[in-house]
Amino acid sequence: MERRALGLTGVELPVVGFGCGPNARLMVGDDEELRLATVKLAVESGIDYFDTAYAYGWGSSETNLGRALAELKLRPSISTKFCLQPEDLKDPRSAVLRGFEENLERLGLERVDVLLSHNRIAYQHEEGEIMNVGALLNLEEVFGKNGVAAALEELKAAELITTTGFTSFGGDPGAIAEALASGVFGSINASFSLMNPSAALKMPSESEAKDFSQVIATAASHGVGVMAIQVLGRGILATGETEDPRIPKLRAFADAHDESLISTSIRYVISTPGVSTAILGLSEPQHVLDAVEAAARGHYSASEMRELELIALGG
Repeated sequence: MERRALGLTGVELPVVGFGCGPNARLMVGDDEELRLATVKLAVESGIDYFDTAYAYGWGSSETNLGRALAELKLRPSISTKFCLQPEDLKDPRSAVLRGFEENLERLGLERVDVLLSHNRIAYQHEEGEIMNVGALLNLEEVFGKNGVAAALEELKAAELITTTGFTSFGGDPGAIAEALASGVFGSINASFSLMNPSAALKMPSESEAKDFSQVIATAASHGVGVMAIQVLGRGILATGETEDPRIPKLRAFADAHDESLISTSIRYVISTPGVSTAILGLSEPQHVLDAVEAAARGHYSASEMRELELIALGG
C-alpha cells in the first residue's frame, strides 16, 4: 500500500484510509465478528489509518473502533473529530478540551494522530445556527482568545495530538481559505469525487453541483494535507443507480481499463495531486480487498486523468 505525507504535519498515511462513518454501518452496527474481521484484514493489507468522529453514531463509532483495536491488539493511525453545538460557543476552547477527553475515553487511547473540527466555518452565522452535525463557527470562534484554535494548540503542545484539521465543505469558501492560511491546521477533510470534482477542478458555470472552490490546491499551497471523503459520491459510484449521463461514460472508461467503476473512482482521487489519502467507508472484508486492488493499480496517466476530468465536468 502506497503511503503519503499528510501535508507538512509529519504524519504519514496509507493512500486509502478506513472511514468509520454511519453510512458504511460497520462501526455503528452490532456485528462484532464482522467488524473484527474487516478491521484485521484492513490493517494486514496496509490500510492502517482509521477516521472516526463523535458525531458518527454520537459516540458509538469511537467506542466500537476502540474495542475492536483493543481486542485485536492493534494501534493504527487514528483521526477523530469534535463537534461543537450552539451552547458550546460561549467557550469553544473549554468545549473542545472537554470533548477531546471524551473522544479518548471512548477510543480507549491516550492520544490520537489527528483531531479535526466537524463544524463548518463561515464569516458569520445566526445565533444557534446548525450546519450538518453541529454549530456553524465564525472566525472569531475559531481563532479568538478562547476559541477552537487555542484548544488545539494546547493539545499539540501536550503531545496528545500530532496535528489538527477541519471539515472544508459547507460554510464560506473565503473563511475556509483564511483558515487554511492561518498555520493552525495541518489537514482538511475535502469532499471529492467524479460526481463532484470541484475541490480540484474549476466547474462549468452551468453546473448545479456544490462548488468547493478548488480547495485541494489552496490547501497544498499552505502545506495542508488533504483527506478526501465521499470518494464514491455518497454511494452513487458504488451502485451506479442514477440517471446521471456521466455514469455510462465512466463505466465505459472502467471497462476499457478492465476494472470496476469503484476502482476507477478510487484511482481518480488518489491520482489527483495534493490528495494525501482517500477515506472509504469499508463495511466488509471484500470492500477492503477491492480498495487494496484499486490502489495497487497505481496512478492514472496524465492523458487518462484528462479523459476522466472531461467526463466528470459533463463532457
